[in-house]
Amino acid sequence: MEMVRAFLALDLPDEVKERIMKVEEDVLKSGADVKLVDYENLHVTLKFLGDVDSAKMEEVNKVMDGIKEKMFQLEAKGTGVFPNSRSVRVLWVGVGKGGENVRAIYEKLDEGLATVGFKRELEFTPHITIGRVRSGRNKQLLLEAMERNASKSFGIAKIEKVVLKKSVLMTTGPLYSNLREIELE
Repeated sequence: MEMVRAFLALDLPDEVKERIMKVEEDVLKSGADVKLVDYENLHVTLKFLGDVDSAKMEEVNKVMDGIKEKMFQLEAKGTGVFPNSRSVRVLWVGVGKGGENVRAIYEKLDEGLATVGFKRELEFTPHITIGRVRSGRNKQLLLEAMERNASKSFGIAKIEKVVLKKSVLMTTGPLYSNLREIELE
């Protein structure tokens, strides 16, 4: 049985992604040891599903069909790091306006998916991952680059659909493709 590495996400328009790329440029200049997310892969992750077989994929589709949220405006705003500035692993752009809408969709998905055997998340912070830190090289300069962008707005995205994405791990990084989209109301 074929397994698909999958996740649920919200896509972002080009103008928001272009502004986010400016933060990535700033991070690059810091000389930090970071694997940045490619332009076409920038998104808001709702739920990482891992390796899913076709039977389980049918269950995922049923849960997706239960999403009846309305379209909304999402502001990509601010930057930060996970888990914290002492141990930086992930670089992110935050979600300002629209965060409660993202959370509502996430809650419905997480709840529905838990009933069909997916593990519930301990906590959820709406964000756009922009990079993963590989080592502590130039950490202070990296943190300064993130701090410079901490209160910046990267624009407003009109969120009209939830997307089920397939992720294929390549030597150059992950290759994403859309498996299914559901329109918000």
